[in-house]
Amino acid sequence: MTPDETTVARIWTDLGLKPAAAEDDFFDLGGESLVLVGFLARVQHELGLELPVDELFEEDLTVASAARLLDKVRLETGLAALEGMSEAEVAGLLSRASLDGKSEAEVAGLLSRASLEGMSEAEVAALLSRAE
Repeated sequence: MTPDETTVARIWTDLGLKPAAAEDDFFDLGGESLVLVGFLARVQHELGLELPVDELFEEDLTVASAARLLDKVRLETGLAALEGMSEAEVAGLLSRASLDGKSEAEVAGLLSRASLEGMSEAEVAALLSRAE
């Protein structure tokens, strides 16, 4: 399992479910609406992320799909935080940290402290390609 899948599985286990694999389904494991609310609250408390409920149901709610949504929200949160910083601030941030070898979560954390405002499309594209 990926680190995010392990986190989801741990939270589900803490809430009384017993996932054994990334493809285990929340509802097949006995999950219900109150347990789902508990999961969302734990994610927000532990990870500082607010998961959109509607996106949880775009596909089967498995450990893997919940982990992908964590990653997506983490990246979107990082990109949204880029707004408001100057090009110089973003460049300064990136110059202080190499992206080589960083996980997606670490890159999202860096991006959460940067901004797209004032950057050209080419500069934004270059920044995002370095983050992938």
